[in-house]
Amino acid sequence: SGTRGTDAALLLGEIELRAKNWAAAQAAFRSAGTGPRADFGRARALWAGRSPTEARQAAEGVLGVSKQHAGAFSLLGMLDFEDGQIEQAQKDADTVIDGPGKTTASPKERSLAFAVRGFTMFRGAKPGDARVAFDEAIRLDPQNITALVGQGEALYADARYTEALSRFETAAQLEPQHVDAVVGVAKTKSHLDRTKEAREQLAALRQSQPKAMRAALWYGKVLAMLGERQTAEREFVAALALVDPSKTDAVEAYVEFAMFLAAQGRANEAEQKLLDAKKLLPPSAVLDRAIADVDATQGKYEEAVGHYQSALLKRPEETETRFRLGVTYRKMAKFDLALTELDRVAAQDKEFPGLALERGLLFEQSGDEEHALVEFQGALAKAPNDLDLQLRVAAAYVAMGRTDDAVPMLDKLLKARNSSAEVQHYMGRAYLKMGGTQVTKALGFFRRAVELDPNRAEYYVYVAWAANESPTPQVTMAREYVDKALALDKLLADAYWQRGVAERKEQQVEDAIRDLKKALALKPTRFEAHAALADCYEAKNDEAQALEEWKKALAINDKNPEWRYKYGRLLYERHNLGAAAPHLAYGATEGQKQSTRPKWVYTAEFYAAEALYHTNKKPESVDHYRLYLQQSPPNDPDRRDALARMRSMNAPLEAP
Repeated sequence: SGTRGTDAALLLGEIELRAKNWAAAQAAFRSAGTGPRADFGRARALWAGRSPTEARQAAEGVLGVSKQHAGAFSLLGMLDFEDGQIEQAQKDADTVIDGPGKTTASPKERSLAFAVRGFTMFRGAKPGDARVAFDEAIRLDPQNITALVGQGEALYADARYTEALSRFETAAQLEPQHVDAVVGVAKTKSHLDRTKEAREQLAALRQSQPKAMRAALWYGKVLAMLGERQTAEREFVAALALVDPSKTDAVEAYVEFAMFLAAQGRANEAEQKLLDAKKLLPPSAVLDRAIADVDATQGKYEEAVGHYQSALLKRPEETETRFRLGVTYRKMAKFDLALTELDRVAAQDKEFPGLALERGLLFEQSGDEEHALVEFQGALAKAPNDLDLQLRVAAAYVAMGRTDDAVPMLDKLLKARNSSAEVQHYMGRAYLKMGGTQVTKALGFFRRAVELDPNRAEYYVYVAWAANESPTPQVTMAREYVDKALALDKLLADAYWQRGVAERKEQQVEDAIRDLKKALALKPTRFEAHAALADCYEAKNDEAQALEEWKKALAINDKNPEWRYKYGRLLYERHNLGAAAPHLAYGATEGQKQSTRPKWVYTAEFYAAEALYHTNKKPESVDHYRLYLQQSPPNDPDRRDALARMRSMNAPLEAP
């Protein structure tokens, strides 16, 4: 009868495990006595019930009796991973997958071991290998919640949000109170314009799991996305109070809080949170990388590079760190160094998430548009039906000015996601890039994006930008939307930039200069503000200062035709015709290519012609004079001089 009682207790324990009754399962396995089956059952129930220390003791007890117990090795692998013992977790998983436990492990035990391997690969920044491991884990056990969450994380990291949501939701359906599954669902929804749903799910999770650090952390992040900053900050503080320094996710709470503070311009407080993390947590590559990430978001690129390099000294195999170092080098315009790091990433993992897109951006920024296009097309070829990837590629095309490529993709995305604020926003940015009359169309998309997501300060700024750039500037509207942006984010650099632009249009030059300087202090990379400052200084007849601002703007972007024209004309008026000629010629030639010919182009043609004519480049001046005469009004005062120059060169007014 003792044996029957033990068997009955073991069976009851398995039934309670399946029913997710963790306490009852623990009691049943305890009543079954001691031995590998009872101890392993109790270890599983303790782990599922979030009692990792007791679960480890029970699993180690199993190995004390049965030294090759595959299930115990799999469970210890997961516990080792959660405790940050990555190498030991890998050894535990290898024992089951390739070692002595291979022949005795059940499909569920092998499934857990593959999930452990997936997480160690993912933490080691080898997402390709991680996905393979998670796929095998789910093949062996389709209800392996740990593997489903891991696969969701890998897809989320690759920005394949729709697929990631499917895995997280499956896991959450199997175990509705699984913190990582529910957090996965919520954070993915926040990327799919379903942030309010995410908020509701995380609020419920916070109530049911008040001691779960990641629930508090992500609730704070989602509240911040919705503009509820005070409540968000309380949740970040709560998350820090729940941190267990021994866990691998401990650094995440400090980093996210620091990012939150830095985004509000509270740089000193952000830095203090990272110092707190350094004091509390042991030195690690993860911590170094996290500090680098915060530095990079604040534009402190040199400091970020130092921390990324420190992380790589500790763990040179971490591809994710190397990738982020490459991205930082690109932002610093150190293209050779960026390409070197990205090539190293490719050597480790050709399918690394975002690699093709980043290489495309690198080639585009360095002027190699042909290779950039190859990279973008390669990224799409790997997942042609992935809407999230299509949006990322379309956004990249917008950034590099390839609007003919971007708009058809965005049209397709609008049909699939018409209520997506992000798609509406990027469609607006595409039309804004086109300039001219298309800016009016851009304005409509930007305003629709604001309607769909009224909590993104950036979206309001783009409404103001389009209003300022409209064929008939709508300065009142620009002011209104800048004020709304600053109500959401008082330290948003681009809002001050656009307010400065509006003030310049209203002849409030001193106010404009003040706001433009503030924009640059908050965001030194917003080089367009230098061009706006140049206009302001010209209005004040401070030509020397205007020239300095034009130089700063053109040092970053010398492909803007209007800027080149204005800089060239200023040089011309200071009698530096040799320096002025190439800028004026470029501005005139490229201005002619715009979809809607700007009003200033015919004037640029005249000054380009004059500069070339008076610097002994008369043949090159002819076409510019000719275009000026064709496009300028009949009463334009410079026509007399242009005609005289053409006659002096015996040049026909019509092209041969």
